This record gives sequence, C-alpha cells and structure tokens, in this order.
Amino acid sequence: MRYWIFLIQLSILIISPLLTSGGLCQDKMEGSVRFAIIGDRTGGHIPGYHGSMLEEIERLKPDFVMTVGDMIEGYSQDTSQIIREWEEYLDLVKVLSSPIYYTPGNHDITFDEMEGSYKKYIGSPYHSFSQKGVHVIVLDNSRWNSAVELPEKQISWLKKDLKDNENAAYTIVFMHKPFWYSGIGSDLLHSIFLEHGVDAVFTGHFHNYFSEEYDGILYTSIGSSGGGNDFDPTGLIPYHYAWVTVDKKGIHVAPIKKDSVKPWDLISRQDLHTISLMKKTAIVIEGEIRIEGGQEIDNKEIEVTIYSAEHEFAQIDTIRWDCPPGWKIEPLFAPFEVPAGEQESLKFLLSCYDVIFPCPTLSTKLLFKPETKMTHSLQLPLKRIAYCRPAKKGIKIDGKLKEKSWKKPVSVLYDQDGNLSQIDKTEFFFAYDDDNLYLAAECYESNKESIKSDAMERDGTVYNDDCVGYFIHPGIHANAVFQIYFNPEGIIFDVRFTMNEMDQIIARDIEWDCELQVETSISKDKWVLEAAIPLEQLVIENEPLEEWNINFRRKQQHKTALADWHIPIGTDPGLYGVLVFEK
Repeated sequence: MRYWIFLIQLSILIISPLLTSGGLCQDKMEGSVRFAIIGDRTGGHIPGYHGSMLEEIERLKPDFVMTVGDMIEGYSQDTSQIIREWEEYLDLVKVLSSPIYYTPGNHDITFDEMEGSYKKYIGSPYHSFSQKGVHVIVLDNSRWNSAVELPEKQISWLKKDLKDNENAAYTIVFMHKPFWYSGIGSDLLHSIFLEHGVDAVFTGHFHNYFSEEYDGILYTSIGSSGGGNDFDPTGLIPYHYAWVTVDKKGIHVAPIKKDSVKPWDLISRQDLHTISLMKKTAIVIEGEIRIEGGQEIDNKEIEVTIYSAEHEFAQIDTIRWDCPPGWKIEPLFAPFEVPAGEQESLKFLLSCYDVIFPCPTLSTKLLFKPETKMTHSLQLPLKRIAYCRPAKKGIKIDGKLKEKSWKKPVSVLYDQDGNLSQIDKTEFFFAYDDDNLYLAAECYESNKESIKSDAMERDGTVYNDDCVGYFIHPGIHANAVFQIYFNPEGIIFDVRFTMNEMDQIIARDIEWDCELQVETSISKDKWVLEAAIPLEQLVIENEPLEEWNINFRRKQQHKTALADWHIPIGTDPGLYGVLVFEK
C-alpha cells in the first residue's frame, strides 16, 4: 500500500509543474478569445481613417480591442491641447461595443507632465486583466528607449503580476516600443518573459508589421493604423490592424486590411532589414544635382543604376517618373530587366525652367524575396548650396550682425507646396571659426506688434511662435541630426535624433540641450537672431569641416506662413541641402 501511495505522490509532483507552467495550461482555456489590435494612429495621421477602421472592427465583434499606443499626436506641453486630443480620441472609440484596453505610446506620454492627463482620460499606464484564461499585461515604455531604463517600480510590479498569474492558460504582453527589434539576447524584459512563461508580445511604434518567434515567445509589431508610414513592403496599404484568436491550439495572428487577411509571418525582422538596405542600394541616382544661385537646369543628363547583385533573382519592372510642373524628363518611362548578380544603368535628360520644388520622383517595384515585391520611390537628389564663411576676426554674439563675416545671405525660400514663399523678407547667414559654428538670421516684419513669442522656457513650444529653425547633420559619418529652433526672445527648443546606418531614427532625445550662446534683437522692421554653437557639441572628433547636410526655415505666425530652404523638411538628411565650409 505504501508503495502505491508513493507512486501517486510522485506522479502529482511530476504533473503539477506541467499544469502551472504551460505544459497543460491550455486545458484551462474557457473556449476561445478573439480580439483586435490597433496600430499607431498618430505621427502624421490622416483624419477620418482611424474612425472608419474602428467601424470595421466593430462589425467583427471582438471580445475586446487593444491598442499599441500613439493614440494622440501629443508632443505638447499645452494642457488644453492635450485635453482636446484625448476627448477627440475617446469620441472615436465610442463606436465599439466591446471593451478597449490602451497601451501608452511616446505621443501619449511624451513628458512626465503628460502622465496626469493620461491617467485622467485612460487610466493607469501599466496594468493587467484576464479573460477566459488569458492574462493580458500592459507595460509603459513610452518615455524610455531600453528595458534597463524602465523604473524599478514597474519591473517589480511586472514580476509580481506574472507570479500571481502563473496559472493562466496564456500570458500576453503589450508595450509600445519594440525593444526586441535590436536583439533578444541581452534584453532584460525577454529574460523575465522567458522565466515566467509569457507566450506572446505585441508592440507598435515602427509603423511597420513584422513578426518572429524567439525561445517559444511570439513577438509581433503592429504597423500603422492611421499614422504616417514611409513605406509598406507587406501590401497592407494604406493601413492595417490585426486580428488575434487564442484557443487551446495556440495564439493565431492575422494582419488585416479591408477585404484581406495576411499570414502572421508575412515579414520578419530580417526582411525589414533587407528592405531598408534595398532602399539605400538597389536603385541609385548617380551623383547629385547641385544648384547655386539660379534655378534653371538645361538638359542635364543623369544616370540611374539598378543593382541586383545581392539577390538570386532578377529585377524586372519599369522606372516611372512623377514630373511636377516646371520640370521635364525624357523618357518618363524606362523598362529594365536586370539578371541576378548584375546591374543596369539607364540615362535620362532633365530640365527645369521654373521653381525647383517639389522635385521629380521616380518609382518602381522591386522583389525583396521571391514573388514578394515592394514599391520603391526615390526623390531626385537635388542639392541647394549654402556657404559657411570663415570668421577670421571673431564674432561677438549680440544680436546686431555688425561683423564682416555676415555676408552673402540665403534669401530664396519656399512654402510647403514648393512655391516661392510669401513670407516677409528673410535672410540666413552662416560662419565658422576653429571653435564655433555661427548662425544668424534677419527676419523682416511688416507688423512688429504681431510678433508671437509665447514660449519662455527651454524646450517649450518655440515651434508654435514666430521662429527660425535648423536641421543639422554634421558630415557624412555623423549618426545624429540636430533640430534647433529659436524664437524672437532667444528661447531655444533643441532635440538630438540618433540614427542607424540606414538613416532611420532610433532615438529622440528631447533632454539634450545644446550648450550655445544666443542673442536676439527686435527693431521696428525686423527681429534678428545670432548664435554660436561650439563645434564639439555637433561634430565627430577630428572630422574635417568640409560639407554638412542642412535645412532651415522661418515661421511667421500672423501670416500662418512658413518658408523652408529645402523641400520637404524633416529628419532625413538625404533630403537636405549642402552647407559648404569655405576656406
């Protein structure tokens, strides 16, 4: 009898861990759970689309709906603006009859000060709930760029919550930023997930869909559900969401666009890397078209090269030019067939006798793996030239621009549509010495009393005032873009964007403060900016001063107008003009 009692007790010891660690946990599922996941709504969103997507989800009648963050545009310290955005968003989700659970993104809680509004309108930034044997955890990584930066309080809560719910049939985690994209091996969260039996992790932020399995954990990043997206190799255009079914057989993910369902492993992290590389190397417009002074281009020959050297399949399609008014390109269409391992060059003649922006854009379709094409577009590499003059006798930063170094200003600027700007006369100047880059601007003003300069603190909403702004990429080896804005009171807004080898932004550091000198002055017909930035704040050590990528602008609020040097303006240094350091 004791022998049989011993066997029974031994069996219990063997089977019990399986019941609580996933081996037999699926038997605890109470039927199945079906839910929808909404990707990023904001970051250059198109009004109206997100609402129609919610209506489509409502027709599917999910058990509940999840977001992966970036529900409002945010990035503002104007409380009333944030309130309006949350009220707008919550009005959109009223169409849902099922519960909706939210994940905070960097647009939703950009600064610590925004957490209060989030809690008021949404609730706790990190929390958990269970449904039919499925335990769901929502983490908050909105303000941090790696797992090791997360507050210890949240990590401790996560470990306790996982332990308290270790008997769940499945455990699923949501967080906005895909920390797992840069590598699983050293990721703190992955080790915690692995230890406590997490089954799946869903993220957003990148505005692209990709999915892979690591150590038995399914990692999936949901693409754009209304926010801006630069490219979409999946065919889930213009936007998509995901449908997830959880049952005793596992977790089943289907990315969905209208009238379409795609498999969960449609694109992997490696595919996304391949596409990013192809965007840089598969089609190259040889050289640059540099413009100095006048705007005319007369029968300039350019060469476009299609490379298929890295693939085992041919590239067959057509180069198509989108040619804006004022431009002429011959031919507009050019077919190509490039065998695997080879390259082909096509020649075109282009002319421009009017405004140069917007630039022509070529488009084509390329295979990034067999039978799977991506649409690829490339803007004509037009580069305006500005000159940075040597300041041999030094410059006193006083907002008066009396030095002889301030000469030959840049004054031809464009609106966002590429037309010559109707803003009041504006002149930009650049100079340098061994220690500093000097920036100056004269902003003429027809109505002095209308000058708007409300931001009074560093990193306030300077960009909503009358202001001048610069985007600086200091040399071809630099891995950062610096955005610096000044208003007429000399208040600064500055951000450092860190970029990878594909010129993709991987971090936005608003805490970065450039150590610079700045003075402004306001007279009856203009306001003036003068600033000195220590070169050590921007450049890589021992990098020679030859050419930088740059763009700059002025905003004049009472005219609701802006003037940009290069179109479009943004963080991609490939679309900037060139600042040449004269010797």
